[in-house]
Amino acid sequence: FLGMFIDALALQFLVLPMLIPIAMHFGIDLVFFGVMTTLNMMIGILTPPMGMALFVVARVGNMSVSTVAKGILPFLVPIFVTLILITAFPQIITFVPNLLMP
Repeated sequence: FLGMFIDALALQFLVLPMLIPIAMHFGIDLVFFGVMTTLNMMIGILTPPMGMALFVVARVGNMSVSTVAKGILPFLVPIFVTLILITAFPQIITFVPNLLMP
């Protein structure tokens, strides 16, 4: 949830170059790592205090950020459930790439 404090683009440039070699060292599948990283960055963009999507939607819709944050809660629940599922069962992500790559 580092995306809560750093923008997603900055996160990709600053943190991922350090985390990818660590993931490779521990034998984590890079496809799995990429999907997990993307999902976590998406959660970071949608949640306060740095949630850029909240500020954009609040500005465009002429609403307060707290109103938008309350409205986004029902959509965060399936995202967190998905995050828990793919963390517990990485085969959900790696099934198709493993079929396509020998």
